[in-house]
Amino acid sequence: MAWLITDLRMAGMDAGPWTDPGSFGFYISTWVVMMTAMMLPSLVPMVLVFRRLEHARSAPPVATSAFVIGYLVVWTASGLVAYAAMKAGQAGASSPGITPAGQWRALRYSPQHCTR
Repeated sequence: MAWLITDLRMAGMDAGPWTDPGSFGFYISTWVVMMTAMMLPSLVPMVLVFRRLEHARSAPPVATSAFVIGYLVVWTASGLVAYAAMKAGQAGASSPGITPAGQWRALRYSPQHCTR
């Protein structure tokens, strides 16, 4: 269901440089969905080993849950850093070549136009 909602929200969205990632709530929810779909499967073998070790020590199953939640929290934090970097980059200058003035600057200062 989350993939369908994301697909509907992203329909027609620009995929070029400096694309707006959307509101913070939308970004973080799609980031968590992506982590769950793409990163959790690679975590499963480690969770199984962790659970076996905890079971051998007679630890409560809460330890395994804490391990998985900790993993998701760390990757959610990395998503927050990425979002902040994108927003900071959008506040700065646009990428050369994106605007007509940027295209002129890129052409004007290209290696074939510079004298050495």
